[in-house]
Amino acid sequence: MKQILFFLILILVISACTNSEELNDNPDVTQPNNNDEILFECNNLDLIQEGLAITYPRYDCYIDVAVKEKNVDICELIKSDFKFECYSRVGIESGDILICNKLQNNVSKEVCYKGVAVTNLDESICEIIMDETTEAKCYLELSVYSTNLELCDNMNLKAYFFAECKKNIAINSDDELICEDIGISRFKDECFLELNVCSKISNLELNQKCLSFDIDLSECENSKNSDLCMYGKATEMLNPIVCSRVTNTALKYECYRDIAVDNQDSTICDNMQLGSSVLGTAGERAILKCNDDVMSGTKDSTFN
Repeated sequence: MKQILFFLILILVISACTNSEELNDNPDVTQPNNNDEILFECNNLDLIQEGLAITYPRYDCYIDVAVKEKNVDICELIKSDFKFECYSRVGIESGDILICNKLQNNVSKEVCYKGVAVTNLDESICEIIMDETTEAKCYLELSVYSTNLELCDNMNLKAYFFAECKKNIAINSDDELICEDIGISRFKDECFLELNVCSKISNLELNQKCLSFDIDLSECENSKNSDLCMYGKATEMLNPIVCSRVTNTALKYECYRDIAVDNQDSTICDNMQLGSSVLGTAGERAILKCNDDVMSGTKDSTFN
């Protein structure tokens, strides 16, 4: 009897050891041997959570903690490709290019370099990026924090990035002369808008928005529903310029129509053609409806 009992216990011990080894060999169920308090909650999360999309709560937690602590060693607890995402985010957050070098994919590595360059505000890091587009984006992101116009010269072959770079430098330098030298009209207008030089803005919608900045709309800017507030201010003041600050297209149309009817001025309806979201037949129909309302003196049209 004692021999039978001994063999039963032996079988249970062997079975337990085997299961333990299987768990440790399977990356999907690995529980790291880590007693660090900051990882306590992570260690108790499920590895896989299935739903509308499969998520990995434990690995996401490790990455968040690694980034917060700027500790790349925590990434080593991850037994999948999520480890490389962890490397990249920690490298960028800590501004450590050596961590980027842990990445195996060159594209991901250079995106990491770009992030480190911005973290350190160090344009020399952009120079080691081989991909032209990623390199240009590196200089472009740095231009948000710079007043050095020469920074933009590093992206001459990328006209779109070059124009946006000059816009950023002009805004940071408060220099409208740089705006005037921008070759792409969109960025030139945005540049003048930021510097509140309304007279030089060619786009009518942006010009109206610029002029509206001279009107005190701080109450609406801090409102939970800024569109309704802007609409109310515009119709109260009978000022169509304020309508340009309404982002919802239907409400913007209604704003112009109501003021056009109250002023008995159908030319205000023409403002409905402004902006890329109101081009084409829909905008034309809205203007016709608006004109009809001005003629009838009613506000019956709906623009939904």
